[in-house]
Amino acid sequence: MAMGRLVGRAKRTRYSSEKRCRDVDTAFVGLSFKEGMEALDSRTQSGALIDEIVCGLAGIECWRTNLVDDVLVDETGRGRKPTQREVTESFPRFEARVRKRHPRVVVALGATTAKHVLWQMAGARFTGWSGSLQYEVVQSDGIAYIAAHHPSHIAVYRRRERDDYIGSLRAVISGALSGLPLPFGAAV
Repeated sequence: MAMGRLVGRAKRTRYSSEKRCRDVDTAFVGLSFKEGMEALDSRTQSGALIDEIVCGLAGIECWRTNLVDDVLVDETGRGRKPTQREVTESFPRFEARVRKRHPRVVVALGATTAKHVLWQMAGARFTGWSGSLQYEVVQSDGIAYIAAHHPSHIAVYRRRERDDYIGSLRAVISGALSGLPLPFGAAV
């Protein structure tokens, strides 16, 4: 059951918009293809799943953003992944937005985002997931970086594991924010 509204949650969790700039606890970074919507908007399947993850992390300041600046579409008008060149051109602006907010945790959603964020911001190579929903953490310059499946992947291809995904991300984000020792691995 996807929750698309924040009724009853707004008091526990605050979301920072792109327009206001303040420090956040956790930044969710993805690729968003919806024209006229903010990154990982709550009205989308992915945004609703992020809402559920954050709902269990009471009291954190959370921010959602995109890896690239523009909504990218193919010739049929459908969303598409960015090219290497588009990511390279957008990355300095993306990194500046993230650095302004001083997140303690950055969750890179999806393989494309994880590959670029982990390598360029944490110096770690992303090699994929082992098939499980247990996520590892890379620490760099006081920031915990987590490479996680994109919520749309879970919503479409791994629906039965939805609760495991939510629980796993809640646990690793909570651990990173509390300063607990976290699992590290060569293959992030």
